[in-house]
Amino acid sequence: MPILNRERWQEYVGAAEEMFAQTSTEHAPWTVIGANRKWHARLQVMRTVFNALHARE
Repeated sequence: MPILNRERWQEYVGAAEEMFAQTSTEHAPWTVIGANRKWHARLQVMRTVFNALHARE
């Protein structure tokens, strides 16, 4: 049995790219974090937040 949502993967990607283009701003930019491995994704989130806070000093 095929996984139905994968048939629409390109639509999902297109919608996400459009959302990022229309809502990401210099003041509040989007950061895309890959989430294939939870521990890696969590580490990337922590680094991103740390770097954003550190840049404000």
